[in-house]
Amino acid sequence: MWFDTRAALAEIAGSPPAEPAPRVAEVAKVAAPLPEMTPEELARDIFEERAAIREFDGLQDRPEAEAAAWPEARRAAGITALDDWRRKADDPFDPDNWA
Repeated sequence: MWFDTRAALAEIAGSPPAEPAPRVAEVAKVAAPLPEMTPEELARDIFEERAAIREFDGLQDRPEAEAAAWPEARRAAGITALDDWRRKADDPFDPDNWA
């Protein structure tokens, strides 16, 4: 058993003990699990954050901030040039793939 400081102080003061605070494990059970993000969704989320930071803290204009933030976001999300090539090669609407 662990020592409850609130209950001890309430006992000294003569008032009834307060409801104990929930433990971290009990609070964690209530929280819903986060949904999985695709690399593209993660890159977009990181991109928006990095662009905003560059714009407001770095005093860059919006197009400059976005241009610098996109490569950073793609690297952080693990998207590579090979992923881009595969996506382009599998695109049925690309005329280069109609051979």
